[in-house]
Amino acid sequence: MTITDLLLLHEGEKLKPYTDTAGKVTIGVGHNLTDKGITVSESRMLLAGDIADAQNDARTFPWFAPLDLVRQAVVLDMLFNLGLATFQTFVKFRAAMLAQDYIQASAEILNSHIAPKRAEGLAAMMQTGEWIEPERG
Repeated sequence: MTITDLLLLHEGEKLKPYTDTAGKVTIGVGHNLTDKGITVSESRMLLAGDIADAQNDARTFPWFAPLDLVRQAVVLDMLFNLGLATFQTFVKFRAAMLAQDYIQASAEILNSHIAPKRAEGLAAMMQTGEWIEPERG
């Protein structure tokens, strides 16, 4: 037996946040998010996994692979932010992408419920195919 085995036995392992007996938001094997949070490297590891999930979702659309890197990034940002189920409700956006009508796709981003500052930057990137430093928000 190792310390890992002992802690797994005593703490259990939960892959979704929960509130422990002390009222602390916890995840994994007793990791106290309330007081301890996570490290930058843990955050980046989670981000890498979430980006991989968005890439897998994006590959289900036949129009995604031929896109330039900037437009791929826009789609990945949207999938990351919205999730696949909500992204699939953007019927007009997806139709514009299939038609390679990036001006219409840009307009659909602006007409969506994506946060306005985020939408403005993504729409500009979709329209131009160029990286634009969007404002945070």
